[in-house]
Amino acid sequence: MKKQLSFMNNGAGFFFPYVLLVTAVVFIFITATITMYASDGKITEKHMEQVKIETLFQMAHAKFSEENETKKIDSGETYYAFPYGIVEITYAPSDENRYELYFNITTDKNAVYSITHTWQQDPNNKDSKVINVNNYQQSR
Repeated sequence: MKKQLSFMNNGAGFFFPYVLLVTAVVFIFITATITMYASDGKITEKHMEQVKIETLFQMAHAKFSEENETKKIDSGETYYAFPYGIVEITYAPSDENRYELYFNITTDKNAVYSITHTWQQDPNNKDSKVINVNNYQQSR
């Protein structure tokens, strides 16, 4: 007859370590899934704020270009209120028909973003040109 191991004499306690191991693995899996879900929610919220910022920038830039496409402007400030936030544009001439635009964008959730942008005014054509986007900063 084969010799039985000492811990197998009582069959009632043999599966308990396996049950604990499976329970721990399931608990770790559920905890990791909940953590990933919460992180995805935060990432989605940040992405939606970024989309709002880009939308506010484009709307303010288009409105500023439309208002100032043919007239001569000096340095100054302009404020625009949109449904998703407020945009403050500070502008100063850099060259002839070129302006440095400083966008200060505040969303409806109080996220503040600053963008420096160079804009060229074309008084002969109604289409103003974008030269480049120099700087992009965000703060919360």
